Amino acid sequence: MSSSLLADDDQVDRYEGIDALKKYVHLHREEAVLLTGWSSRGSDRYTVTARWPAAAGGPCEPLLVTQTIRQSCLVVAHAERSVPLAHQTLMERLDFSLARDYRVPRDEPVDLTVDVFCRSTGHRSMRVELTLLHAGRPVGESVVDFSWIAPAVYRRLRGEHLHVAWGEGPVPEPVAAHTVGRDHASDVVLAPAGRTGRWQLRTDVGNVALYDHPVDHVPGLVLIEAACQAAQVLTGPTVFCPVEVTSAYARYIEFDVPCWIEAAVVPPAGDGVTRVEVTGVQYGSTAFSVTLASET
Repeated sequence: MSSSLLADDDQVDRYEGIDALKKYVHLHREEAVLLTGWSSRGSDRYTVTARWPAAAGGPCEPLLVTQTIRQSCLVVAHAERSVPLAHQTLMERLDFSLARDYRVPRDEPVDLTVDVFCRSTGHRSMRVELTLLHAGRPVGESVVDFSWIAPAVYRRLRGEHLHVAWGEGPVPEPVAAHTVGRDHASDVVLAPAGRTGRWQLRTDVGNVALYDHPVDHVPGLVLIEAACQAAQVLTGPTVFCPVEVTSAYARYIEFDVPCWIEAAVVPPAGDGVTRVEVTGVQYGSTAFSVTLASET
């Protein structure tokens, strides 16, 4: 991994306060915002700063990495690339890899720098390449493809799904929390579906870590979490800690129709890596797919 950080003299620092950051990253809860500021470095390059809360230490938490990537893309898109705040972003691809020997420091906040390079891939689409650095050392890389659409177009696209009865639908009973590497049933996003390798997605909107505020479709963060939990069930009891994640999104996941999570361990390739392929099926077709890789 390598960084393309420019000299400090080329940077134009930005910080507009936590309220502006919440607006840019589409979050309502202050504690959910990981970013602390950003800088423009010219030539489509930016530096974002982030802070992870103190944790027990160990491998990177996939959701923390995903949120850092997501928030970095959004703040650059809205604050620097003229993507209107009222427009809806459509995630098409989110891939990342982590340094296999990196461990998060124990019981102390982690300050990160995110090196961001953006390029337009269409009139309303963008590719973002990111490098995550801790203490100057590259510890992760990511590629994200997304587009955005105007409010009127989004309303037509969503149709009857634009308005949902938030929190009123039934939530199926979860699988045992320990089987998905979680301590509490409220953190489990999988429900039994009658056979190995298949579960129903649980959309418990009371989990504020995954559902920061009411939305009209299941957030992408929930889908990454579902993939991680499915991989843990199939490969447990050893903790499955992904060092590579690739994901693609074909359509939104709706709240009012069951979404089935299907997963399988990929035959070993002899490289000391365990891979799990996960798909989300709704309306009888694949809506998203995630492949996770962890060192054996």
